[in-house]
Amino acid sequence: MKNKYLAFLKNTGIATGVMIAAGAGVSELAGLFTNNGKIIGASSTISQYIAGFGAFLPLQAWDNRDVYCDGEGRFNYRQFIWDNVKFTASFIPLDILYVVGRPFLQDIFIDNGMSPSKSSITSDTIFIPAYTLMGVGLARLTGVIKSTKRKNLEGMIEKWSPTILN
Repeated sequence: MKNKYLAFLKNTGIATGVMIAAGAGVSELAGLFTNNGKIIGASSTISQYIAGFGAFLPLQAWDNRDVYCDGEGRFNYRQFIWDNVKFTASFIPLDILYVVGRPFLQDIFIDNGMSPSKSSITSDTIFIPAYTLMGVGLARLTGVIKSTKRKNLEGMIEKWSPTILN
């Protein structure tokens, strides 16, 4: 996909849907074994990270083949992994808030009579929009969203046109 912001948002949207579904499903499963909302919330949050990264990373790799593949079509796993490690590391403060806050919020909702899956989805409606908005900025800053402007003909013309015209 040429527009890397749109590709990132598409991939984030798909991964978010997967995360919400995984969190709700694991919440219901955990609710069969315990009534402790913090345990239900923690297991739900862990499943969301696993499912989210499992969905997001392959989609990002697919949409950024023009960035991560060389002229012979070989994928540069080292650069892809490094970019995503930087991206993930930049999220550490936000992840701490999410990992600590979401289970407690879900516990509050469960204590107020919500089912485990509904409390998971309600917690996500509070946390995920802010998390996603911050993610776009962090992705650009860390290089996960790359500009490919200079890798196409228009970019080359734009790059050299001031030199040619002067």
